[in-house]
Amino acid sequence: MSVYGSREELRKQIKRERQIELLGENQRYYDLRRWKDAPVDEAEQIYGYNVFMTKDRAADFYTPVRVPLLQTTFSKKMYFWPIDWDELRKNKRMTQAPGWPSLINSPLFYKYPVPLSRTTKQQQNCPTKKYTNEKSTHIFRNSSADLRFKRLQRRMER
Repeated sequence: MSVYGSREELRKQIKRERQIELLGENQRYYDLRRWKDAPVDEAEQIYGYNVFMTKDRAADFYTPVRVPLLQTTFSKKMYFWPIDWDELRKNKRMTQAPGWPSLINSPLFYKYPVPLSRTTKQQQNCPTKKYTNEKSTHIFRNSSADLRFKRLQRRMER
């Protein structure tokens, strides 16, 4: 039967050709997710070659050997990447990607202040306080963030 006679067989051949043709170009990761094949292909056992072969058994080098230390798993949450914690803190209406832990209800979420940037005329005209430590400079415009930052600075000095 020809490859073109069956839709599934043609797709299988196209996927195999992309795997071979785009080897080392980091396309396989995205292909598996786009085709929804990741749960099957990324959960398979990883095989390698026996690099500890001696010269008298050199032909056995090409016999696939199971690599027990590289166990692979895939869950549905891996279709999406987690949203960065700082981005979630900046936009309170944004929620974390499905399956990834959300820190919004965690006490750590509000523990450290978010640095603000000056972009509008109104922000540029308002009084600000500027704090600098060895890592970064923060600009705060309200007293609660000011107090939190002072507490954080005292903890870091201890």
